[in-house]
Formats: sequence, C-alpha cells, structure tokens
Amino acid sequence: MKEQVNRVCEFLDHHVTRRFAGPAPLKEDEGEVLPFLFHRLFTDEELDENIYLHERVTVTLFDRFVGHCRALGYGFITPSEVLRGQHVGKRSVMITFDDGYADNLRALPILERHDAKATFFLSPAHISGHRRFWWDALHAQGVRSFSEYQEMPFGEARSSIEGRWPGAFQPAGELDRAMSLDEFMTLAASDRVEIGHHSFNHTVLAGRSREYVVAEIEQANAFFQHHLGFKPEAIAYPNGVYTDTLVDLCVEQGLRVGLTCDFRSERLSRNPGVERLMRLGRVMVSGTRPLLPQVSAATLQPSVKRGLYDLKRALR
Repeated sequence: MKEQVNRVCEFLDHHVTRRFAGPAPLKEDEGEVLPFLFHRLFTDEELDENIYLHERVTVTLFDRFVGHCRALGYGFITPSEVLRGQHVGKRSVMITFDDGYADNLRALPILERHDAKATFFLSPAHISGHRRFWWDALHAQGVRSFSEYQEMPFGEARSSIEGRWPGAFQPAGELDRAMSLDEFMTLAASDRVEIGHHSFNHTVLAGRSREYVVAEIEQANAFFQHHLGFKPEAIAYPNGVYTDTLVDLCVEQGLRVGLTCDFRSERLSRNPGVERLMRLGRVMVSGTRPLLPQVSAATLQPSVKRGLYDLKRALR
C-alpha cells in the first residue's frame, strides 16, 4: 500500500503539480538545500541475489539521478559547506549515504563525472570489525521482519542473533559486507567526499541513556580522529530516529548538523541556528519507482507527496 501511495503522489507531482508550481523564489540571504538519502549501489545483476537490497538503487539509477539534478540547475553541497553559509543564494542537492557498505565506492566515478559531492555517514564498528550489519545477518537466515531487533542496543541484538545463528555476522562474500579500512581510507581521500557520524555500532540512539549516547559518539570520534585527523560535525541519526534530548546530547558532543528521515527539503538562511540544522529532512530515493517523479516530488513547492507526509505527521 505504501509503495502504491508513493507512486500516485509522485505521478501527480511530476505530471500535474509541476504544471502549476515549481521551486518557490529564494528570499534574500536564503538557500534551498535538498538532502537525498541512499544506502547501497548495486549492479543490475546483483538485484537478483538473495541479499537485503534496501531501496534497490543501481549504479545506473544513481548516475541518472546525479545527472538529472545537475540538468535541473542544482549544485551539490555538504554539511560543512552549509555550516559555512555556502548554500546562500543557491539551489543545492545534498547527496548522503548511510551505513558504510563496500559498494558505496561505486559512487566515486559518478561524482567525478558530474562534478558532484556526497556525504557518507558511517558506522566505524562494522568497518574496523569487518562484519555484516545486523539486518543483513538476519536476512541471510531467512528473517524478513526486523522489528524485533530494530530498537535494541547493538550488543543485545548481536548476542541474540549470534545465540540463534552462530557466525551470522560473518560476511558471505562481496555483496553483504561493510567497506574495509583500506576502502574507507580511499573513500575519505576523495575531494568529492565528506565523512559523517552514524553512531559507532549503528544502533538507534533515541531513548538511550546519556552514557550510552556519549560512548557511541566518543568511540566513533576516536576512530575518525585516529584515521582522518578530525572529528566530523554532522550525524545521520540511525534509522532516522531522533528526540529533542538526543539532539541536545549530540550538540553537547560537538555535532552541528543532524540528518533525519523526515520527507522534506530545506530553505535555510545564512545562519539558521543549530536547532534547525540538527533536524534536517531527507528524501529517500527508491529503485522500485520511476526516478523523475521522485525528484519532482522533492523539488516542488507545494508537493502532493510532501503535503500527505505533513498530514500524516500532524495526525500522529
């Protein structure tokens, strides 16, 4: 049902709404930022594999997406550039990848070809530990509903999964693994790439104790400081879940930009304030629906899809 609703809303935005609406004029000292979310990049052949495919986005689709954004006149921006006010007077796309899969490196030649940038929000424990993410471990065992484990602290989830399926976190091959340390360093060395936080273990931080959240951020900081020589200032909240308390804790730890999974674009002043920047929305691109209507739904104001999303949130 959700897939069909998205299709209908995006169809209306692409074929009807855009005839009467478009990007609203920018105000003085304002910029438009459209954050988009990806997880993985597959070849067409890999879509037939028995692995957890996330949004089923292929390298070809990602290439089309970046090229289409460029053709629409959008530039590309990263969180640190927004902090420096480089979004003002521009319409920009913020490409983001969550988790840290090995296939993310397939983005590099595409970013180069289109003169684009992207921000990768990574979970260091999986990079340094060379292990599957917990949902991939479950998928490999035939589990298709992850709700039982979604809110668990990682240590608890890992113990539960390994107790039932010993060795479940060992990658089966190239298609279900996090990037290696060498691959991480290759990615981070690119001038097309910015690195951000995604917690150390990829565990939902909202609702955790202060000590738990601080430990997750500090462990990730230690990894980034050791390998890159700096601590990132941006975080993508795992699973997109955040609370006011979590936002405050992240700010205390030196983070200045936070990415959610709320469906919206952003119009930001030169100095929007940390409270606004720590709650930026993102649009998740799906490989199961036509691309151009998805982009139309994200760029238009007003948008049928965004209106429905806002109504849903208001009724919660």
